[in-house]
Parts: sequence; structure tokens; C-alpha cells
Amino acid sequence: MERLQLSLPARDSNIESPADLAGKTIAAPAFDTGYRAWGIFAEANDLEADAVEWQNVDPSLRETLLSRGDVDAITGFYFTSLLNLEERGMSEDELTIMPFPEYGVPLYGNAIIASDEFADEHPEAVQGFFAGV
Repeated sequence: MERLQLSLPARDSNIESPADLAGKTIAAPAFDTGYRAWGIFAEANDLEADAVEWQNVDPSLRETLLSRGDVDAITGFYFTSLLNLEERGMSEDELTIMPFPEYGVPLYGNAIIASDEFADEHPEAVQGFFAGV
């Protein structure tokens, strides 16, 4: 399961907690789950919803903007964003990761789910699917 989070560069950002996001710029596509969930994240962390400036960006530019320092933070899924940031020369050690569930927002992220009935009736299909991923 991939978790939703905010990724922030630790170096030179002075962002270590949600409160530190106030006045910062966060990049995300308008359809991004992190962008859409910002209101509940802000509320859970005693921030005003308009405490940050949002930069609406194409998903392919999000990590590039963060790695270049053009924005202070991004929203995204942990594994995907980390791979994209590593490809752009950033390491996990340079990031402050804020998983939404650890900051009062119990969103589950992406997951693969099958009903018990389907799994019981089609065990070969379930095993084959998992072998393929």
C-alpha cells in the first residue's frame, strides 16, 4: 500500500512540522489527492486552509520543481515521489516526510483489494495477479 504524504526538503527549508508550512508554496496537480485533502490535513494540524500557497502543476513537474527549490513542498505518494526525487538527485535523507495518517488524517492511500467471495471463487486469478505485481 502506498501512503499519501507531503514531501519536503529538510535542507535549507526549515520545515519540520505542519505548522512550518504556513506561508510556504506547495506544488500539486489540481486533481491530486493531497491537494484535495489539504483542508482536512490543515484542520487536523491547527492550520488555516489558506495558510499555504498552492502551485497547480503537471504531475511530471512536481518533483522537478521541488528538487530545483522552486517550491517548498509537494504532495504525492511516498514510493512514487521518492523514486522521482531520487532520479532528480535527492535522497530520502534530504526529505522531511509527513504521512497524512501520522498527522491526524487517516487516509489509506492506494491499495489492491479483492472481496473474500472473489478470492475464494478465483484463487488462481488472485495468485496470478499478485505474481504479476
